[in-house]
Amino acid sequence: MPSDCYAIVNIILEKKIKKNDLAEHSAHLPQTLRTYVAKKFFLLTICATASLCLLINLFDLIDLLRKSAGHPQAGIWIAIKIALLHLPFYFLSIVPFGILLGGVSCFFFLARASEVTAARAAAISAWQFLTGPLLASLLIGIFAVLAISPLSATCYHNAAGLEEHYLTNQTKSLDEELWLKEKDNGLKEDGHFILHLYGISKISSKNKYSFLEAKRSTLLRLDRNNHFLRRVEAQETRLEKGRWVFKNTIEIIPGRAARSLPHFSLPTHLTAKRAKKIGVSADTLSIWNLPRSIYWLQEAGLPTRKQQLHLYTLLALPFLNATMLLIAAGFALRPFPQRQKKAITVIGMGIGTGFCLFTLSKIAEQLGNSGSIPPFFAATLPVLAGLSLAGSLLLKMEEG
Repeated sequence: MPSDCYAIVNIILEKKIKKNDLAEHSAHLPQTLRTYVAKKFFLLTICATASLCLLINLFDLIDLLRKSAGHPQAGIWIAIKIALLHLPFYFLSIVPFGILLGGVSCFFFLARASEVTAARAAAISAWQFLTGPLLASLLIGIFAVLAISPLSATCYHNAAGLEEHYLTNQTKSLDEELWLKEKDNGLKEDGHFILHLYGISKISSKNKYSFLEAKRSTLLRLDRNNHFLRRVEAQETRLEKGRWVFKNTIEIIPGRAARSLPHFSLPTHLTAKRAKKIGVSADTLSIWNLPRSIYWLQEAGLPTRKQQLHLYTLLALPFLNATMLLIAAGFALRPFPQRQKKAITVIGMGIGTGFCLFTLSKIAEQLGNSGSIPPFFAATLPVLAGLSLAGSLLLKMEEG
């Protein structure tokens, strides 16, 4: 590719051929150039992402070894296994910065070797040879979302189980106390009930016959306007076959004396399999399971901000990758300055801008989790801010 560019530049300078011959000779160049730049960018991005993942994984391993020092049952191999299971999760977080570093390195080398100058002399704009790397960054993001995300969810879940078993001597399950809200048309139309479970002792969803048991529960039945109708205190509660079964209960109705009931039941859409997912972290859910989990949580009357934010963040990942690439191009895709210190300063500004974007994404994430801004806006804010900056830099470079 560079030889083609230099040949065209020499032809222009020496005026050996006519303009029509030059156009015919260079017609194939944009596609060749796009392929060349895309391959170079892809290789540098893989190297940068792998280096960042290994570096973070090394610090994670050191922290796990420190935690395992006080637990004789957790040896070095357990710490290594947990650290390796964290790798896919770190990849999803690191890949935008791998794109940034790979893009900066790629465009910096192209500019230093005067390949950018040769391409501009051949009447090829920056937007033309950015097409290849841009497509590569989008494909990397799509692959990460569709393939790495399910792997990350499974590995992170297994790592959390190992960490809690060996490093905290606890088994992860549902919280000891669980609040649920469901529709209840038994007393009033469009009514609902609020269920507070204490001390969940058993939960099984491996077979068709799935169940959940709690030592004690409080049931509040309300109408559509949240007016209190009655309260039920149960000494034993069980979820099975699409219904809640309450045993050894005391029913309290306003204006009436409390009465004891041996048992009664309420229909429910909740299953033990869905109940097991209520207490899990959003990071342990893949792109394929998140929509269903959000629906189940909404049916149970539980907040879904974290799950929605995680879903939108995964969907925005390919566009965040493309944004990082454009930022790298805006800073590094320019003629190599004579003073090396100035070049390093410009490259450092590009990398610093990427990390500022990372800080902005974390702030937006916290605001989204707290409900201050909608989850969709929290996930797309870094992309919009980065695209605005990258677009202005590239337009300024094209005009200059």
